[in-house]
Amino acid sequence: MTAGSPPRAGPGDRQAGKGSRHSGATTSGSVGRPLQRGMLKLHPGVLSEGEVKAVRQRLEGVPALVVGLLYGSGLRLMEALRLRVKDLDFERRELLVRDGKGGKDRLTLLPQSQMADLRQHLLEIRRLHQGDLAAGLAVGVSPAETLAGSHNRGPGKTPPRPHRGAASRETGGG
Repeated sequence: MTAGSPPRAGPGDRQAGKGSRHSGATTSGSVGRPLQRGMLKLHPGVLSEGEVKAVRQRLEGVPALVVGLLYGSGLRLMEALRLRVKDLDFERRELLVRDGKGGKDRLTLLPQSQMADLRQHLLEIRRLHQGDLAAGLAVGVSPAETLAGSHNRGPGKTPPRPHRGAASRETGGG
């Protein structure tokens, strides 16, 4: 650091937030002067078990369901938001994450604590879809009805094929 240069925020600095989850959120020291690249270093905080419980108790409906999947299955936010009915396997307590980090598909656990709420949500979505069909506002098969289709893996059934060609990625074809 040279004389007159602004101090850099380090991992241990808590100057700006005084107890905030992000450390090192400091400014250059002169009002109106923009921060230089590398000066602001945010470090994500990890919630304690009690904090997670407090947050989850305040949530209801779909947000509670999504957070339950994030916490119980280890999903990233966009992975949870992109889930489709055909990605759920209640019998095997698995869910398929498609096009996750690195463009890869992966299987993870479907948390037992979320299964009843997830089933209830699918029933509500089915009722909404059927109402839309009756009103002429929708076309096609109800999302919840796909659970009875070929994507619901049972004993002796093969797992669904990834939506992107795994073989083409392995051979570099694309």
